[in-house]
Amino acid sequence: AGGGHRGVIAFWKGNSVAVMRVFPYLGVQLASNDYYKKAAALAGDGRFGFRVSGEVQRFVAGGGAGMTAVMTTYPLDMARARMALLLEQGALRVP
Repeated sequence: AGGGHRGVIAFWKGNSVAVMRVFPYLGVQLASNDYYKKAAALAGDGRFGFRVSGEVQRFVAGGGAGMTAVMTTYPLDMARARMALLLEQGALRVP
C-alpha cells in the first residue's frame, strides 16, 4: 500500500497541479458569482413582469458561477488528469 512512498512528500506528490488549478477556479467563480448576482437581481426585480425571490437569485447566480468556473478551468483539469495518468503508468518525469 502506498507504492513505497511515505511521509509528507508522498502526500503532496502530484498534488501541486491540483492546487494550482484551485486559485484560478476560485477567482473565476467568485468574480462571476458577483456578476450573476447583479444580473439576476436586475432580471428578477419586476421590470419584466415577474419577481424572483432572493434565494432563487442566489441559487441561479451560484449555478452560473460554478458552470463558468468549470468551463474556464477545464484545460487545467485535463492537464492534471493527464499528468496523473502518466505518473501512474510509470513515467519518471512528466513532459
